[in-house]
Amino acid sequence: MSQQNSPVRTDNFEGLQCPACGNKDRFVEIMAYETHMVDGQLNYLHLLAAETDFYECPECGEQIEFELDPDFE
Repeated sequence: MSQQNSPVRTDNFEGLQCPACGNKDRFVEIMAYETHMVDGQLNYLHLLAAETDFYECPECGEQIEFELDPDFE
């Protein structure tokens, strides 16, 4: 499994901004899924794969959608 980071940062990526309130500072990243490596005692070891579903603005609750670069694997 490969790790996927979203959104894909390109040279023209200006960062997230909430369209409702204008917040550019911090966002809550809501994951579609995560896969972790754990040991026999169920202790977290590391992240194997993940995909972001959307970001949420903590200031106003707006959901910020994004599109992945179609060439990103």
